[in-house]
Order: sequence, then C-alpha cells, then structure tokens
Amino acid sequence: MDGYIIIFAALTIELIGAPTPGETLLTYCGYLVFKGQLNYFLTIITATIAVITGITVSYFIGILLNETVISKYGKYIHLTPKNLEKAHKWFDKYGNHLFIFAYFIPGVIHITGYFSGIIRLSFLKFAVHAYSGSLIWTATFVTLGRVLGYKKKKRREKKANSHLSYK
Repeated sequence: MDGYIIIFAALTIELIGAPTPGETLLTYCGYLVFKGQLNYFLTIITATIAVITGITVSYFIGILLNETVISKYGKYIHLTPKNLEKAHKWFDKYGNHLFIFAYFIPGVIHITGYFSGIIRLSFLKFAVHAYSGSLIWTATFVTLGRVLGYKKKKRREKKANSHLSYK
C-alpha cells in the first residue's frame, strides 16, 4: 500500500512542477510489478490518477495566474503576450496531439497544464486530451519496466545456462 501512496504523491508533485523523475519512477514500478511487489493494473490506475490530479491542479493554477499577471511578470520568464498568443494558436491547431506527445518530452508536460489554464483552454478539451495522454504515458513506462524485468531475467538464465554447458 505504501508503494501506491508514494507513486501517487511523487507523480502528483511532478506534474505540478517539481523536478522528479517520473519516467524513471514508472519504469522502476514496472520492474516491481515484474517482481510481484506491485499489481500491474493498480500501479497504472494509481499513476494515472496521480498524473491527472497534478496536471489538473496546474491547469487551475494557470487560470488563477491569468493573462494579466503573466502580462505584468511574464517577461521575466519569457512569457510575453506575443508568446502566449502563439501558444494559444498552437494549442488550437495541435492540442489533441500535443498532450499525448508532451508527456514523452521531459519538461514540456510540466508547463502544458499551466499554459492550458492561462490561455483559458476549455476544461473539456483539456481534460479529454490530457487525461488520455496520462493513461498512455503511465501505461507505457510501467509496461517498459515490466518488460525490462523479463529481459533481465532471460539474460541471467541464459548466462547461467552458458556457464553450465562449459563444465
């Protein structure tokens, strides 16, 4: 049970913006699934809910920040009204694909929720694409860790068998 709480806390905090290694954590969780210490589906469900929670919080923080605050202070972090307009057009054009691929580009997903809120992307559009992307992202890395566990086991077995054949 503690493992699932740690997964939830770490991934929620990551999507709000803390620099935690989500991909590494999920891959390791997949390895723990392989070893039988975590349940595959419960791990993916917990991780997905955590990511959804974190990115939704960042979306609402983005709404609270609003364009007025960004216009006043955004220049210090290169968020000018011109850049916000570009981001808005980009979201309108590529939004559905952006959320899915953004999870796989380190650092990008951390700002996507904020930008979505700042530019007032409709919550429904945000939720549909961000939440489906979160499921794809978490399932991919948990599955990767699980598969790597099997590969590691096969290499060990092969190595053990090769030593036996020389005797």
